[in-house]
Amino acid sequence: SAITNDGDKALPAQEGYYQLAHDYLVSSLRDWLTSKQKETAKGRAQLLLVDQANSWKIRRDARQLPSRFQWLQIRLQTSRSSWTETQRAMMRTAGKQYAVRFVINIVLLIALGWGARQFYFYTRAQTLMEKLSTAKIDEVPNILDEMMHYQSWLNSSLTEKLNLAKSEGNKSQQTLYQLALLPSDSSHATELCEVMLQADPGEFEVIRDALVDTQERHFDKLW
Repeated sequence: SAITNDGDKALPAQEGYYQLAHDYLVSSLRDWLTSKQKETAKGRAQLLLVDQANSWKIRRDARQLPSRFQWLQIRLQTSRSSWTETQRAMMRTAGKQYAVRFVINIVLLIALGWGARQFYFYTRAQTLMEKLSTAKIDEVPNILDEMMHYQSWLNSSLTEKLNLAKSEGNKSQQTLYQLALLPSDSSHATELCEVMLQADPGEFEVIRDALVDTQERHFDKLW
């Protein structure tokens, strides 16, 4: 303290300093200081990395991690060698989380695609079986050709229908279902050959064409 001429103590000497009047000036100054970085994609990514890492350091939960787009932006626009330990840990945690989510989404898409495919094939197979049961003889070859693409979805239902037709003594239905089962079960060929010899011309032609693959076993009998 200094002594004045009249004996009173003078006020202590004051050091120079700046005082911010309002807190909102802090963010304004920060924007001004980082304005150059914000002009480039690399600079914006670096600022984003710093902000996200600071938030994540305070509270390490999933909500503080960068979004998928932000993570990708940081990963592509910044140099990994310049990251701090906190930034590395944050990016590693986010990367693992998004990798797991990506794998889960892929598995779900594959499962949905497989399920949709199975449903379509099953529905189409059932439609063809209904068409077969009411088809005219000249329509049967085309239906049988198409049914071959869905054989695995049809066999159990066709077998049930065949057994029902046999129990009811419905010979025409029995023949249709045996024709449909023939590509996967050639044991029906012998019985179909017997039916062919007693069939009318239209039905004869359909059964004959269906037996082409097993014709050798019928040569002796037909001769």
